[in-house]
Amino acid sequence: MPGQGEHGGSQQGGHGGPPLRLAEVLRRFRRRVGVAEGLAVDERPRSAFELVTRRGLDDLASRVERLETKVNGLLFGVALTVILQVWTQVLR
Repeated sequence: MPGQGEHGGSQQGGHGGPPLRLAEVLRRFRRRVGVAEGLAVDERPRSAFELVTRRGLDDLASRVERLETKVNGLLFGVALTVILQVWTQVLR
């Protein structure tokens, strides 16, 4: 049927005009939902739940980072000990 896409949906610009290009459709959608042309991310929490959740995740991330540092130190110590043991056995 003329004026319809592959799946039967109309591709016209809403008022019987020419078919819209994808860029124009996306531009209109972004204006409708309030997104600027660039990628704008609102970092402010929208609710108390989001604020508490974000703080909890930040705290968890810092704990994981500290744990990762400790594990890396432990692995470095084990590797150094193994290298020293091998070195002393080679020198005998």
